[in-house]
Amino acid sequence: MRFFAGPRLLVIDELGYLPLPGHGASALFQVINQRYLKSSTILTTNVGIGLGWPFGDATVAAAMLDRLLHRAAVVGIDGLRRR
Repeated sequence: MRFFAGPRLLVIDELGYLPLPGHGASALFQVINQRYLKSSTILTTNVGIGLGWPFGDATVAAAMLDRLLHRAAVVGIDGLRRR
């Protein structure tokens, strides 16, 4: 946990690209919670933010989004999709 909580900036790329098992969602929540109000975290995803995102557990998702979106800048980028 100290490894992920330590850096001043943590970038998590493509969150939600693969489903997180229950223990993975719990571990990610712990990382976000440890970093909350202490360090910067950047997340990239192509999955819309909603209840259960990206874990399937609305309670964990709501708690994590609460910490991530507090004092956050959300940047939405819409572009052409290639097939």
